[in-house]
Amino acid sequence: MRINKLTLSNLRAFSQAEFEFKPGMNLLVGINGVGKTTVLEALRISLSKVIPELTSSKVKKEGFVYSDIKIGSSSTQVTCEFEFNSQPFSLVTFKQRETNVPLDSGNPREQVLATPDKEQVSPQPLKTLFRNSSSSETQPIAVFYSTKRSLISDKEPAKSSVV
Repeated sequence: MRINKLTLSNLRAFSQAEFEFKPGMNLLVGINGVGKTTVLEALRISLSKVIPELTSSKVKKEGFVYSDIKIGSSSTQVTCEFEFNSQPFSLVTFKQRETNVPLDSGNPREQVLATPDKEQVSPQPLKTLFRNSSSSETQPIAVFYSTKRSLISDKEPAKSSVV
């Protein structure tokens, strides 16, 4: 699996941003608070939706939450473009702040329009294309270390025994 591009719209501090990833190592550099972690978490959430479809992974699919939507915006959209087995794919995740919007209609049954969150993989659902990929010898892997990994804890350190 290769991640090619990540596009963020109204996600946390980003109004609009696009990140193109090259083969090999890619480096995100910036001062504190510019959005490096936002980029990594957007990738983590996107991959949590894709990897279980391609592998035997039982990882829980995650999603964006209301607090991820940029203040003053009604929705956020994240697009992750990737390749798997040399085939290009795109995952678009759309999260609305409001689940319903009022309509100015004379019919009482049509006073509210539902605005559900959307998630779409194109060109088509992955499982139908890669039925045998979960039993394949080589599978994609993604590792994410949260920024919360260094929080101080009140717990006693585990005692190790030296033999």
